[in-house]
Amino acid sequence: MASIVQTFVGDNALSLANEEFVRRMAWGANWKRLAIWVNLSGQWVGNIANADFYIGLCQGTTNTFKGTTDEWVGIYVAGVFGGGWNYTAGPPAAIGTGGSNPRWGYKVGASLTFVGNVSSGSYIPKTNRDWWTLFIEQTATGYLVTYRTPSAIPTVDTFGRRFEMYANGADAAPDRAVNFSTNRLLDSVSLYWTYATIGLEISEIVVVRYA
Repeated sequence: MASIVQTFVGDNALSLANEEFVRRMAWGANWKRLAIWVNLSGQWVGNIANADFYIGLCQGTTNTFKGTTDEWVGIYVAGVFGGGWNYTAGPPAAIGTGGSNPRWGYKVGASLTFVGNVSSGSYIPKTNRDWWTLFIEQTATGYLVTYRTPSAIPTVDTFGRRFEMYANGADAAPDRAVNFSTNRLLDSVSLYWTYATIGLEISEIVVVRYA
C-alpha cells in the first residue's frame, strides 16, 4: 500500500521552550500504522538537570499532553532519570541522557503511566541536526510502539536528507506493547519540551501513514 506523507514546519525552525507543538494530522484518526520523524537540535551551553521531552499522539488540539488529555501515547525522555542531560562541547556538540531513556508511556487524564525503557540513552545535537523517530501501530488492545534515536553524538547534519534519517547510526528500540483502554481517536501529533531557558529547535516534522 502506498504511504501518505504530511510535513510540518519546513525550512523555518520551530523553538519550543516549556511549550507544546500540536497539529492535527490530515487523515485525522483514520490510520492503523504510522511513523513520526522529528529533525531537531538546540543551542546548548551546558548540562541540563531536569528537562523532559515527549513525542506522541493525542486527541485534537485541546486534549493535549501538556493539559489534561483524554489519551496520549508515545515516548518520553525524563531528565530526572539517567542523570539529566549531559553536555558535550565537541565538536560536534550535543546533550545526551543516561541509560534509562527514552521511555514508552501513555497518559489518560492527568496520569502518565510508564511501561518500560531501554538502556541506550539518546542525544539531541547542537552542531548537527538529527532525526528522532517514533513508530506506532494500533492493536486489538492498544498500540505497538517503537522508536529510533541517536545513541551517539551525530556527526552528519541530516536536515533535508530524508533518505539519510539513520545516517548517524541510530539504534532501534524493540517494539513495546502499550496496552490501555482506547477509543481510537488519536488524531494529532504532539511534541512537548519542558525546559524554558533554552528552546528545543525543530527543523522538520514528517508524518507517514502506512495503513
